Amino acid sequence: MLLVAQSAVSENDGVYTVTKLNEDGSTERVTVQVKYLGENVYQILSGNVKSGDTVIFDTTSGLGSLVRNVSIM
Repeated sequence: MLLVAQSAVSENDGVYTVTKLNEDGSTERVTVQVKYLGENVYQILSGNVKSGDTVIFDTTSGLGSLVRNVSIM
């Protein structure tokens, strides 16, 4: 089960995306299908994201963007 923080997921007109950090340092927007699990956590059901990938997300604390690994449970 791939889990990401709610703040890592963007939604526009019903299309959900995450921003993945590639090995060369570039970023890419990846379309994903998600399920909201509550407690500010989404499960990634499909998309080009796997365990160990790094996604970028914004924080509301004013600290800018943080980088986190996608977790598997």
